[in-house]
Amino acid sequence: MKNLPLFFLLFFAFFTQNLAAQCPPGQVKFRLEVDPDDEYYDDYWGVVDPETFEEFEAGFLESANLKTFEFCAPDTACLLFYMYDKSGDGFSGGGFFRIFLNDTLFYENLGDFGAYKTLRFNCPPGSFCDNAFDAQLGATTTPDGRETWYNFTPSETGTYEISTCDTANACTSKIWVYDLCEGLFVAGNQAGAIFFSEGGCPNGAVASVYLAAGKKYFVRMRYRYIDCPRDKPIHFKIEFKGAVQGCTDPAACNFNPLATISDTCIYNGTPCLRLPDLVTDEDQLRKTMQLELVSNGDDCAVEEGCIRGFGDRHLITFDTRISNVGTEDFYVGSPPASPTDTSSQFVYDHCHQHWHYRGYAEYLLFDNLGNAVPIGQKNGFCVLDLECYDGTFGKYTCENMGITKNCGDVYDHTLPCQWIDITGLGAGFYTFVARVNWDRRPDKNGRLELGYENNWAQACFELKYDGLTPEIEQAQQCPKYTDCAGVVFGNTQKDCEGKCGGSALRGDFDKNAVRNDTDRQAYLDAALADNADISTCNDLFEDGKIDVFDAALLQECTIHANDQAHWGNRYPCSFPTGTENPNDNVLLSIGTVDTAAKTVILKIANPNQRLLGYEFRVSGLEIESVENMILNFSPHLQFDNTGEIIALSFDEKTLKKNGLPTNFLKIKYKKLTAAKICIEEITAVVNEKYQKSNAEIGSPNCSGTVAAGEPETVAFGVFVIPNPFSRRAEVFFENQSNEEFSAVLTNTQGRVVQNFPKMRGESFVIENENLPEGIYFLTLRSGWGSRTVKVAVAF
Repeated sequence: MKNLPLFFLLFFAFFTQNLAAQCPPGQVKFRLEVDPDDEYYDDYWGVVDPETFEEFEAGFLESANLKTFEFCAPDTACLLFYMYDKSGDGFSGGGFFRIFLNDTLFYENLGDFGAYKTLRFNCPPGSFCDNAFDAQLGATTTPDGRETWYNFTPSETGTYEISTCDTANACTSKIWVYDLCEGLFVAGNQAGAIFFSEGGCPNGAVASVYLAAGKKYFVRMRYRYIDCPRDKPIHFKIEFKGAVQGCTDPAACNFNPLATISDTCIYNGTPCLRLPDLVTDEDQLRKTMQLELVSNGDDCAVEEGCIRGFGDRHLITFDTRISNVGTEDFYVGSPPASPTDTSSQFVYDHCHQHWHYRGYAEYLLFDNLGNAVPIGQKNGFCVLDLECYDGTFGKYTCENMGITKNCGDVYDHTLPCQWIDITGLGAGFYTFVARVNWDRRPDKNGRLELGYENNWAQACFELKYDGLTPEIEQAQQCPKYTDCAGVVFGNTQKDCEGKCGGSALRGDFDKNAVRNDTDRQAYLDAALADNADISTCNDLFEDGKIDVFDAALLQECTIHANDQAHWGNRYPCSFPTGTENPNDNVLLSIGTVDTAAKTVILKIANPNQRLLGYEFRVSGLEIESVENMILNFSPHLQFDNTGEIIALSFDEKTLKKNGLPTNFLKIKYKKLTAAKICIEEITAVVNEKYQKSNAEIGSPNCSGTVAAGEPETVAFGVFVIPNPFSRRAEVFFENQSNEEFSAVLTNTQGRVVQNFPKMRGESFVIENENLPEGIYFLTLRSGWGSRTVKVAVAF
């Protein structure tokens, strides 16, 4: 799977509607019971129209307690229910959800459902893979012009053609073939499918696919354009084109692993003379390049290395067309059956739950001096025959990958990750390179390519700026890239000291030609002492300083340098690296001060991600010791006499998520040096994905006036995220006894602009109902007292 469907990315208007025991005639009563795990703030649900994704009902979870939602729906409406978990682990900490229709149990889920679970009900036959029509060989007509699903189980293994090339059809069509239904991700392009076609004849599409006998496949089809008449059915035909004929001897040069009918085998020594030859289409690359501005909020795109940050990003999108012009197939094979399996060819991406073919396509950028610009990425989620020439029938799909001789694969510019991220690059001349099979590895049959000179395609462009807006202008002539050693298409680069082909390593703090735990400790010591040499070799995040984030990035490199399963196609030692995640909010605040015991408790709120480390400074005291207070988290802790505290989890065990301010660190002090103890500055907080969190000092940031006597206490905690906000904000507050709360939002003139009466739980949502930019005050009241916090609206 590539990306979550659009409705998962929308903000929802959350509410609960109390119903009478029965719904009006013609409607069905829908009841959802949810008992989430402790990370309830990761979860929300909705019911939408599966064709338009128009929202019917939605809700979020206010606490870890059992919650019931009820509403009425037309009993003839086709609806899609989803439960979404932002962490991707469902209720892995214990929990369940149940759906009742007219008080009869319709579905029950216990525990981990992954990133999301979807269910459809009241939907007509053929509207999805779980209620697909049965398809047979021969001609068939869909009921109407809407999207229709069929399941097809071949009786013979071989090549099949699915065609909508019929003059009776009103428009051209799209055809998808899938090999599963449960957990299926549905997109408008080939993402998630084993094969996809949207052309091949003037008024239809043709899919030529290799299918295994006895296995159920799911065929989806619809007209290509939304303005095609929905009352005009699609006429299509499924034909068996025959078993694959070829050499069945693995020792032969022309061995065909998909062949079931033996043909002539060729044995012409080692190396074989019959070999594949992949070529990257440079013309297609150049003519499809275009600059786009996108707003990225997809964590997975960052984790996969597809994009370098969040928010507004400037991307150059392009097509990658790769053809096999050799004399034999380039065979890749099938991805492993389980995400836990190991593979030298494939890497599993847990974020989007799909396999990548390692080393297939790589995108590079070089400046006018030939230096690599650190924006490169690798793409290879599927290798298949999308187009064939000279009467050749394609046979490879995402289920069994490869490129047949005289066929090609196309990564369209509309696909996720089909871009390079140039956000923040300086003006100048650049050479962009797309290369296939860049590490020159043999295919699964052990075949090397005939040559590798044609594996590169490149385009040169000048990057200019009109104010802050970038523009690109392609150069008509693009000289072949030559590395610093003078080799055309060579891989030699300058090291971090500027020496061509040199051995200096970024992150090798002690310069002994190896990156290890000693260097990690040196980074932590240098960050604490604030005396590091800020050089190109040392500054791993390239921000002009050394702190715990540099130490963490080095740790990721030393632990995962050879870990093929580390986040899909993210390569941790490609320095400079690192991402700031503005959506991962963390708040540090002062908790209880006990002047008798000479201790101060610090609180943390981190509802979005688990954490690996932090660095910050406190004032008003001389530290004697620091002690972690979070269970199952044992970071390496250091401090100095200036109040600087630094911590990093060497074993990668993480500080759990906390939706509310939670005690996480106990400081014992020798003496007080000021009337107040304060958190002065947060240098960096590192989350479990080795990203830099958006960390802020919360309220209170200082203790009250310190005096001998009773320990100082703080009113119940309130945490608003994000703050400032533009569209919506979630408010978390301490309410362990489930007291009834109320809240009001007032402007600076004291006028109430929003009212929240009679609430329970531990969270609620502020929706921006035409609030202008500015400062507001949120006051919460309960039997425990009241608490007011400042909230800002900014666009």
